[in-house]
Amino acid sequence: MDIGEHMVAVMLKKAEQVVADVQREFRISHVVAAFSGGDDSIVSTHWAMERFPGAVAMTADTKIGLQCAKDHSAKVCTDLGFDREVVWNDPSGPPEGWQGEWIDRPTYYEEFVHNFGFPGPGMHPRMYQRLKQRAFRKIKHRLGKRPRGSRILIVSGIRHDESAIRAGYKRAYREEASECFIWMNPFYFCSALDFEAYRQEFGLPRNPVKARCGISGEC
Repeated sequence: MDIGEHMVAVMLKKAEQVVADVQREFRISHVVAAFSGGDDSIVSTHWAMERFPGAVAMTADTKIGLQCAKDHSAKVCTDLGFDREVVWNDPSGPPEGWQGEWIDRPTYYEEFVHNFGFPGPGMHPRMYQRLKQRAFRKIKHRLGKRPRGSRILIVSGIRHDESAIRAGYKRAYREEASECFIWMNPFYFCSALDFEAYRQEFGLPRNPVKARCGISGEC
């Protein structure tokens, strides 16, 4: 076994421990891989689709991503045979009690910008909620009925060394009880080098946007 194979073997072992912890605490009815098309996301998505038969690769389309990034995500899912769903949040109109003029736009982000201006760093939580979190709510309806008290497992590619905020997570999964979701990061305690080893081991394609400008183009 070479160094790359060893790194991947350790990653898979860590992921299985996270799965065991989740299954010990929750009853899981469905598994969804949150696939943004990014280089880390493809690792967690590939693992989830291999690990859980019947899993779905779900992309939250923010409607402000680059078209080449969207094309890449679609091609990856087609080439690798992933069952893929695309969801998005529709414009919501003026807030309750709004008294002033309101400009309707075709996407939530455009609507927000035209009425409130461009969001700064402090608005990141709201943008995440409107562009991604609300989009994922549609999962429950698309997956159909599930046993009472069960949860939908959403697999993502977050790792602890991405940022100071993500380094502060206490564990590799969390419950979003209001939505019946369990967000799980199977490779949370792995490094960027581990992710690269996984991509090479399984021949996973790199995101062309990330290669040129350092971002996935749809995150």
